Amino acid sequence: MPCIVCKSELVSSFITKDRKTYWQCSHCSVKFLDQAFFIDEDTEKGRYLEHHNEIGDPAYLQVFIQIIRTFDG
Repeated sequence: MPCIVCKSELVSSFITKDRKTYWQCSHCSVKFLDQAFFIDEDTEKGRYLEHHNEIGDPAYLQVFIQIIRTFDG
C-alpha cells in the first residue's frame, strides 16, 4: 500500500489500542488508517452532522484527545 500523501512504497503497518491497522510512511512520517477500516459515506456523514465543532466545546476537544491517546505508545 503506497503512502496516501507522498506515494512512497516505504510504509509499515502497526496496530493501535483500538485494534485497527494503521500505516506509517518512512519517507514523510504520515500515519493513516488501513482502508479496511474505513466507514461508509452515510455513516461518516451522520457522525459529522452530530458534531458542533467549536474550540470551546469539551466534546469537540475530546475527539482530539482520543486521537492522541490512540497513537500514544
